[in-house]
Amino acid sequence: MKRLALLICAALSLAVLADTEIVTVSDGEAAWNHRGGKVAQIHVLSSVASGKATLKSESKLWGTREEVTDLSTSNFVWTVVWSNGVDVVTNVSTVAPYPLPSALVSASSNWVVRAYAVTNTLPCVTLCVTNALSSEITCSSGVGTATPADKYVAPGDPIFFEGTAKGRVKVILTR
Repeated sequence: MKRLALLICAALSLAVLADTEIVTVSDGEAAWNHRGGKVAQIHVLSSVASGKATLKSESKLWGTREEVTDLSTSNFVWTVVWSNGVDVVTNVSTVAPYPLPSALVSASSNWVVRAYAVTNTLPCVTLCVTNALSSEITCSSGVGTATPADKYVAPGDPIFFEGTAKGRVKVILTR
């Protein structure tokens, strides 16, 4: 009977741990949570004894934008007409016809420019919202804790902290 009670307690402990995720955020960096959830507890460890930290989360709305690139190509074209007295020959070339043929009728040049545009659809952030997950946490001897009420993080949203605290923050998320 004691073994059965011990096995039930162990199974319940594992079930509780399965619904908990601990995210560690280092100073100046962002950490990503995988499944999201409710912020249950925040622990701040700071090398600044009375450092302050505010935990935040960032949500982004992605969209698309069109980028138009204007391009052009150019070419210098020569048109040379000459005759041998019987036939008239017209030649169009990108190279200057020097030396000119002896029976030259006319020579003209033209700068040809071809302009075109390429339109690409690119992903972009259309809206970025930063949410405070806690009020300012003040450390005492380099340690600070907070238990925010009704604060949630969506799956994949980065978590970071701002303030004078230097070190790391552990965030316990529950589902």
